[in-house]
Amino acid sequence: MNNNKKTKYSEGYIPKIQYWTDKLLKAGTPIEQAAALSKINYFKKRHQQKYGGDIVSIAELIENYQTHSK
Repeated sequence: MNNNKKTKYSEGYIPKIQYWTDKLLKAGTPIEQAAALSKINYFKKRHQQKYGGDIVSIAELIENYQTHSK
């Protein structure tokens, strides 16, 4: 059982971040976008707490773009 658990979560929260990034890109409303960004930020934080390191998310890229394009 431990071996299966190791394999299942070998990438940490990266698959969840990827899933919600896809949802963000396909979001049709601002509410869906906000929900996806919230999930991305949550799983990114959890990944960093558990595994360390930096993850650049689509949320940061969008925020950075919006900040610098004004």
